[in-house]
Amino acid sequence: MSNYQKRILETPLYSKVDFNGFNLDEFLNTLFYNHKIEEFNESRGLNCYCIKCEKEVTFNAKNDESKLFVEIQNVIKDCNRNTNKIADSVCEILHRIPVIYRSYECPYDKTNTHDIVFCFKLEDYKLIKIGQYPPMIDLIKPEIEHIKDYDQDIYNELSCALNLSGQGMAIGAFIYLRRIIEKYIVLPAMDEKLNSETFEQQQIIRKSKSTFVAKFKYVKDKLPKNLAENENLFSVISRGVHSLTEEDCNKYFNTLFQTIKLIVNKKIRDIKEEEENKQLLLEINKINEDHPKH
Repeated sequence: MSNYQKRILETPLYSKVDFNGFNLDEFLNTLFYNHKIEEFNESRGLNCYCIKCEKEVTFNAKNDESKLFVEIQNVIKDCNRNTNKIADSVCEILHRIPVIYRSYECPYDKTNTHDIVFCFKLEDYKLIKIGQYPPMIDLIKPEIEHIKDYDQDIYNELSCALNLSGQGMAIGAFIYLRRIIEKYIVLPAMDEKLNSETFEQQQIIRKSKSTFVAKFKYVKDKLPKNLAENENLFSVISRGVHSLTEEDCNKYFNTLFQTIKLIVNKKIRDIKEEEENKQLLLEINKINEDHPKH
């Protein structure tokens, strides 16, 4: 997925991206598209789930021919490609626009009923995603539907996290993800590690490892590498609830979500492989029974 797709599709609602974090071309192509104009034709496609087709498709950016787009074009021409002047003039225009719309159409639909629409606003030189339809949970939920058969509780909590993130409740969404890591990844690893200890020693260790941070560090060698070796991610998920910021939670939400998804998917694959191996062994044994050695 390109940087444009990530910024447009995956950015949680109400998260703020500083204008200085973009170069000018990135900024303009995030907000506008026109296939006829070279400066505005980079963010042409968006790969995601279509809720009407019920499958993954590549949505095509709709051509922007609005008055706002024409005004931005004229500014670029008037500033004679002076990047600083263009940036100042574009920001001045966009600060007085209540909503900036981006639309993508499904290639299998000619009725405009499958469209994905994103809404942005520039405020205090920060780009804010203020709306999206269909909501993120409807676009991503099919990615986790198979988890329901593996563990209904994990599926439910992932769904809650996606729903809260889609409504701009970043801290609440992040807490759900952290709870999944503690309850379904860290604690099982801890139980496995404690199996070799006596009952009395288990009680002592559990009492001394009562916090999430202590548990995480105790079983770090038993955790998947993509979780255990990411120091930045650990530093965020190990913070107390009251020290979390909306900005940090928005920034790391997708990384943590994808990490959990990878870990769970691996567990599902491992279970499937084990079942296939058992089935294969049964078939081999049956062959041996049908053809005994003499």
